[in-house]
Amino acid sequence: MNRESQADGGTPDAQRLGFGAVADFAAARAGLADETWALLEEDYEPALERELESRFAVANGFIGMRGSLDVPSEASLPRTYVAGLYAHRPGPPPLSALVPAPNAFPIRLTVDGVRLDISQGEVRQHARLLHYREGSLRSLWRQRLPDGREVGLESVRFAAMNTRQVAAQLLRLRFDRASEVEFALEEGADSGSLTPLADTPQVWVAGGGHRFVACLRVLQVAIDGRPASDWIDAAGLPVSFACQRELSLVLLTAYGLGEEPERVRTAAASALSEARGSTFPALLSRHGGLWESRWQASEIVVEGDEEAQKALRFAVFHLNGAARPGDAAVSIAARGLTGDGYLGHVFWDTEAFILPFFTFTWPEVARSLLEYRVRTLPAARAKAQRLGFRGAFYAWESTDTGEESTPPYALGPHGEVIAIRNGDLEKHVSAAIPYAVWRYWLATHDEDFLLRGGAEVMLETARFWASCARLEPDGQFHIRHVIGPDEYHEDVDDNAYTNYMARWTIERAIDTARLLSERHPPEWRDLAAKTGLTDQELADWERVASALYL
Repeated sequence: MNRESQADGGTPDAQRLGFGAVADFAAARAGLADETWALLEEDYEPALERELESRFAVANGFIGMRGSLDVPSEASLPRTYVAGLYAHRPGPPPLSALVPAPNAFPIRLTVDGVRLDISQGEVRQHARLLHYREGSLRSLWRQRLPDGREVGLESVRFAAMNTRQVAAQLLRLRFDRASEVEFALEEGADSGSLTPLADTPQVWVAGGGHRFVACLRVLQVAIDGRPASDWIDAAGLPVSFACQRELSLVLLTAYGLGEEPERVRTAAASALSEARGSTFPALLSRHGGLWESRWQASEIVVEGDEEAQKALRFAVFHLNGAARPGDAAVSIAARGLTGDGYLGHVFWDTEAFILPFFTFTWPEVARSLLEYRVRTLPAARAKAQRLGFRGAFYAWESTDTGEESTPPYALGPHGEVIAIRNGDLEKHVSAAIPYAVWRYWLATHDEDFLLRGGAEVMLETARFWASCARLEPDGQFHIRHVIGPDEYHEDVDDNAYTNYMARWTIERAIDTARLLSERHPPEWRDLAAKTGLTDQELADWERVASALYL
C-alpha cells in the first residue's frame, strides 16, 4: 500500500496536527523546571538495555510499556502488560503469571530497503527522557546508516491517563535526502503466551482459556509537514511513503480485557474510537493535565538534597503509574507493570509499603487495593484450612484469584531442586493486610469499606493468628515454624516481628468488633453470623493477645 505526499481533503490540517513541535526533544528537555523532574539517559549501552527499559517504563494502571527503543534492537526486551492478564505458565514448576499482551508498538522501519537498526551503522546521538510531570517517555536517535545517509528519529509515547485502554506514540523521522520509508508492525515473542482466536480478529486467549485480550491499532501520517492520511487500520500494514525530508507517524493502540471475546474487542474498539477523535497534541495535553493533578496531590518536596528529590520523584512517578482506582480485580505487583520480574505476583509489600502512600494521596486507589484483598478472602480461607489453620492465611504470592502462587521449588545452577517454603511459612502477610485496612480506616474514616469487607478481613486474619498460637507449659502462647520478614532464616519459632504483628492484628480485630457493635449493630449481627464469631471466641482472642510470647 502506498500513500502519496498530498493532503486528503477530509484530514486535519498540518498546523492543527502539530507533530513537529510536540516531538521536539530538545524543547521538552529545556522546558523542564529542573532535571529532578526527569530521568535522562544519553549513552546507548546494549548490556544495560533491559535494566533501563524497566526504569523508563510508562504505565497508567491498566497498560504498562517498557521503555524499549522505538525500533527495538537485539538487546531489547519490548513488552506491553495489561493489568490482570494472567495465564498458567508452563513449568517447571507451572505457575500463574502475568503474561505480556501483544506489544503496543512493535515497529519495523525500512528506509530505501535498509532496515533501521541501532547496531547497523554509527550512532550519532541517542537519548531517552522519562518526563515525570508530563507522564511520557521521549527519545532522540540520530544514526548514520552503512550507506552514509543520516536518519534522525524523535518520539513521544505515553499510556493515556484519561482513556486508560489506550497507548499513544508519535514518531518523527528526518532524512538528509529523499527517501522511501516502509512502516510495519511485527509481533514477536510478546504474545507467545497467547493464542489468537480464529473467529474474532485481533483477540487472543491466555493460557488457561478464561481471559481474553484484544489489541487494535490505527495509524496517522504526515509527510514533509502535510497530512497524508486519515486514520489507517494498522491491520493493513505494511505501508510505504515517499518523502523529501520528514515523515511523522502517530500510532494509537487500544486494549480490552475480559472473559467474553466479543465484548473485549468492542471495549477496545470503543476506546480507540474515542482517542482517534483527537489530535496527538490534544491527547497528550489531556493526559498531561491528569498527571499534573496527580503531582499536586502527591508531590514530596525535599530542600537541600537534590539526589533525594530526584529519587522521590522517580518513585512517586512509578507509584502513580501503577495505580488504577475503582478496580478490585487487580492489585499492584512487585514490579508494577514494568517487567517480568516476580511473574507479576502481588506480595505483602503492596500493603506494607505502597498502600500508605495512596492512603494519604489517592485514597480511592488505597480502597481498590484493599478491595482486592476482600475479593480474594475465600482463597485465603481455603489456604488456611489446607494448612490446618482457621481464618484467612493470604497467599505469599498472589495473582488474579488470590490462590497461592509461590513456586514450591526452584532449580539451582546445577539443576538441583531448592525448596521454596515462603508460601507455607511466611505468615506475616496476614498481618500486613489488616494493618493496612486499619491504617486506611484511621486516615479516611471510611466505615462503608469496613462494612463491605474490611471488617471481615480484620476478623478472619485475627482468627488465623489465634489458631497459629499454641499455649505451652510456660503459660504463654507461641507461634512456631515461620519465616520472618528477612526471609533468610527459615522455619524459626517466635519471630519477633511476626509475633508483635500477630498480637496487634488480634487486638485491632477486637477493636473492630466493638466499633461495629456500637455504631452499626444490625450489620455487626449479620457479620458475626456470617463468620460464626461468638463472644467466647472474642474472649479467647483476648487471652491469646495478652499471653503471646514477645
